[in-house]
Amino acid sequence: MAHSMAAVAKRNKDELYTPLILVKPIIKHLQIWAKKFIIEYKRFPIILCPFDNDYSEFVIEFKSYIGNMQMWDIKYGHINDGQDFFEHDYGEWDICISNPPFSLKKRVFEQLFDTGKPFALIMNMMALNYEEIGRLFSDNPIQILSFDRRISYDGNPSSFMSCYICKDFLEKDLIFEKLAHNNAKKNFQRSRMTLGRYLDPPTDEIFYIRPIKMKVNWRGLSKKSRKTLQVDVEQELINAAKDELRVTKYQEFINEKYKQQSQPKITNKKKKK
Repeated sequence: MAHSMAAVAKRNKDELYTPLILVKPIIKHLQIWAKKFIIEYKRFPIILCPFDNDYSEFVIEFKSYIGNMQMWDIKYGHINDGQDFFEHDYGEWDICISNPPFSLKKRVFEQLFDTGKPFALIMNMMALNYEEIGRLFSDNPIQILSFDRRISYDGNPSSFMSCYICKDFLEKDLIFEKLAHNNAKKNFQRSRMTLGRYLDPPTDEIFYIRPIKMKVNWRGLSKKSRKTLQVDVEQELINAAKDELRVTKYQEFINEKYKQQSQPKITNKKKKK
């Protein structure tokens, strides 16, 4: 298990970048909470997003409400920008909303409980089965915002439910909400934080990218050596972002990228009937 933000950043497999479909539901609850805060303290609350950068769906969405109808200010940072959640001094803030690395969830919750401030953090519901999490929450009352679908982070059907674990934030301790879809397959909407670091400045355009299985038929090899290989197209998407391409038709982009190449030949992987 990783014990530091730096270790998590190096491993780069512990963070699941939050899709917009998981950010939208928190807005109405944040507005209700912010109204109460403004009435009591006569100022806008400051939201802290300590696991986010400019391209985070949290940051982009929260910033969109700053203006004529402003109800909050926002601070954010990420370990890749030198801001370690466990060591960095964020100054004044009033509520923490984000999606922390899974392996550090217990330390993150412990630190936030110590501050006594409200928070709303995304967590895998399966974590509630862990004894250490159960003991932590038994001593520190929580609220839960859960959903009726298992939300995908990569376009493939998810094997787990995501929820918000909250403190002093929701209108009641347990809330279930319906979502339009599970963000998988044809409905997949990739988090802009996945490719955002390759876009400068951040784009308001949302990448609708549907992952499809591909195979490469390597010609000229013996039957024994010939294999069907899965193609990792993530780098191709990154290259597209670098070139400021807006990828809306995934298959067309891949075909265009390889149309001048005779080997390997890329084709769609057909499902067996």
